[in-house]
Amino acid sequence: MSLKQKLVSLFVRFRYRFHCGDKDNLTKNRHGCLVICNHQAKIDLPILASLLPENSCFIVAEEMFPSAIFRWFFSWVEFITVDSMVAQDWAHLALHLNNGGVAAFFPELTPSTDGSFAKIIDTPLKAVQKTSAVVVACYLSGSQYHYSSSREQSLPRHFFPKTSLTILPPQPPGTLFYDLLGNALLAHFQGQGNLWGALCRVGRIYGHSQLVVSDSTGVELSYRQIYMRSLILGRIVAKITKPCEIVGMMMPTSAGGLLTFFALQAFARIPALLNFTSGAKLLLAACKTGEIKTILTSRVFVKKAGLTAMVEQLGRGVNIVYLEDFRLQIGLMDKLQGFVASFWPESRLSAIASKPGDTAVVLFTSGSEGDPKGVVLSHDNLLCNLQQIRARIALNSDDIFLNVLPIFHAFGLTVGTLAPLLAGVRCHYHPSPLDYKKIPELASQIKATILAGTNTFLAGYGRSANPYDFHTLRVVVAGAEALREDTRKLWVEKYGIRIFEGYGATEASPVLAVNCEVFNRATTVGRFLPGIEYKIMPVVGINEGGLLFVKGVNIMQGYLEMGGGGKPSMPKNELGPEWYDSGDVVVIDELGFVKIVGRVKRFAKIAGEMVSLSGVESIAASVWPDFQHAVVVITDTKKGESLCLATTKQDATKNDLLTHINAVGLSKLYLPSQVISVDEIPLNGVGKIDYTALTTLIES
Repeated sequence: MSLKQKLVSLFVRFRYRFHCGDKDNLTKNRHGCLVICNHQAKIDLPILASLLPENSCFIVAEEMFPSAIFRWFFSWVEFITVDSMVAQDWAHLALHLNNGGVAAFFPELTPSTDGSFAKIIDTPLKAVQKTSAVVVACYLSGSQYHYSSSREQSLPRHFFPKTSLTILPPQPPGTLFYDLLGNALLAHFQGQGNLWGALCRVGRIYGHSQLVVSDSTGVELSYRQIYMRSLILGRIVAKITKPCEIVGMMMPTSAGGLLTFFALQAFARIPALLNFTSGAKLLLAACKTGEIKTILTSRVFVKKAGLTAMVEQLGRGVNIVYLEDFRLQIGLMDKLQGFVASFWPESRLSAIASKPGDTAVVLFTSGSEGDPKGVVLSHDNLLCNLQQIRARIALNSDDIFLNVLPIFHAFGLTVGTLAPLLAGVRCHYHPSPLDYKKIPELASQIKATILAGTNTFLAGYGRSANPYDFHTLRVVVAGAEALREDTRKLWVEKYGIRIFEGYGATEASPVLAVNCEVFNRATTVGRFLPGIEYKIMPVVGINEGGLLFVKGVNIMQGYLEMGGGGKPSMPKNELGPEWYDSGDVVVIDELGFVKIVGRVKRFAKIAGEMVSLSGVESIAASVWPDFQHAVVVITDTKKGESLCLATTKQDATKNDLLTHINAVGLSKLYLPSQVISVDEIPLNGVGKIDYTALTTLIES
């Protein structure tokens, strides 16, 4: 390295407080290396150029070509201008790589400052594949806060922001640049502390006084107010609990629920978010499984939600603590300590430092097919899943997120609560997703730009809303259950909005795949997020697709089991404990889009053939699109198993279904043996069909 290069690199490292890891990945390749990096500001060019070895070249688009002074400053780097869309312009790149050189390129021609990636140019990939060169992906953070970054969102600006670069090991040129950059983003943020520390960092970036949370009771909170109130509440809760104790939390989607969650996080207590819609019996079982001795809740909430009788039953087995009672225990000194501590909130980390691999939260599965299971998620599980999501769905500081999902569900916690809060996005909480008329009006009032929900909820909002109510929405995400075609069509035709369907599981923190602006295909749940490995295993009797196993940084620590001492254990399977058996049968196409065929448990063996219950539900939805339908398996003395369709259409008959089955050429095995009309299909707290309750209803 020449003296000039050393001086320039030292200047960049000093002025931008630049940190670079694994720099050797750029220089140790003897057969050529193409370096790709995300692009957020004009200073990305000098930062990356300062790291390149001598006799390197920098491929830039015509509109990005640097000035003569800039090129003189980085004289050891050759700058080559290209038309990004013309393949012939990349011939020089192939020659340079064949000679063992290093070349750098920004695949994002348009700078993106929201964490996701803009339009990615894969044109040079074909040139690299003709050589023996490798591809090295980098992720640069911090430059989005420079004055040369995009002005599309109101980020804090600095002349010399702190920057850092993560460099991945070399990869053969067979993976899309989009996926390589996503892997680099995930590696950059992996293992970076705990939830409380992440909250403190984002407040420091966007300003501690920025209003970031509001709810339907009129409460508004800035980051500093969240610190202060969480620390005051946490200090009181710490007097009746122990460090690392699992503490039950039964709160609605509200500012109070958020403060309770972070009060426990600040003092290293583990919140167990309880599904208050599941009934006293299941809640007591959950408390026994998690060895939960204390449940935090609110008198006002219990009364409004009609949970008084259930809470009285719970009180016989666990200690119910009402947050309103803490007001009498909070004195002037507590308030003063909380106020002072809110100016140095990260000081809590020095007293009680939760590590990335420590348990952050205990969630319970929906129980739609059986008893709920306690899922243990670490800080790293949740924080990595947030970055995986941001690699696909853009979140910027000018967005307004309307969160109506219950906080006790992984979808509501990670996507609806933590994702906006830890991205500097203002979020408005509404306690009930069933307010089909009020929620569209609320979206219009607050000018919401992002909304997440299940198919059931989105269908209800779509039917009730005025077309103007959703005029500010730019992103709508569906999850937790399959998105029906009539719901998708309704939103496109009435509001001009395409819904991005995703897929996940509580055990995956929860998101595994999602459609997005760059990759979107109807009838699928999108492509897998960065850092997720998968295997498809065959299932006897099922010809289309196979059983999905996944592995990644967002996969849970394990399940809590009754009598397990509150310690998680991973279920055993044929691939090993690091692999999670999703229980879903999927098909993955050549571009990586995932199509859910059904649950393994949601197949029935009829006349020796495996029939998808979800497929039968889809047939009913096609015949009667304005009604709800669910299929369960009932015992048949002759056939062993038969299908029973429950529908809210009161005059439904098998003949209508048979006509449709014949018209589309399906097997008559998809015709249910019984069709029963019901007033409503039982749902759980997140709008998914409660098949256990439905089976009980039909049998009765």
